[in-house]
Amino acid sequence: MLDQKGHSDLKVVSEIDLTSDEHETITSLRNASFPDHRVLRSYFKQLPNYRLLNYQAKMLVGYMGLDYRAIGINGVPLKVLGIIDFCVAKKSRGIGIGSAMLQFVHEFALKKNVDFLMLISERGTIYRNNGFQNIETEHSWLKVHDHQNHGVASERISEFYIKPIQSTDWPSGKVDCLGYMY
Repeated sequence: MLDQKGHSDLKVVSEIDLTSDEHETITSLRNASFPDHRVLRSYFKQLPNYRLLNYQAKMLVGYMGLDYRAIGINGVPLKVLGIIDFCVAKKSRGIGIGSAMLQFVHEFALKKNVDFLMLISERGTIYRNNGFQNIETEHSWLKVHDHQNHGVASERISEFYIKPIQSTDWPSGKVDCLGYMY
């Protein structure tokens, strides 16, 4: 049974503490949700620091990777919690689970040393409806594919979303991901 926030068992798990069964379950949900980007592991590009897992009746119905790190904008460091591979099981969509998870991660970040939540997505409606701002800007990042580094890429990204956590203003300028792209 869902509680008032749309979840029954929602938890943040450190990557290193995930069990083999949890990795298998995440892989299955992730691959079903992203059929054009299926892989035989529970992450697409790189292991995140944390996983946000939403269970209902002991079934994983929602998942997102959370990666905490610094990024740079014109040499100014910002502490961000990046959202990666966010997905909800097809049969559980449209009932508020995704919004509940975004609210949960916002509340989680409020208790941590995080300036912004950030993500990249072609599906902006859910993020705008949950307080994220769409910003189009130049980005540079480390190109990673199938566990190989392919150099640094630089491109204008229009599907970039941020949500302030602290009272920090988003500075204008090029985003240097200081690592792989979320």
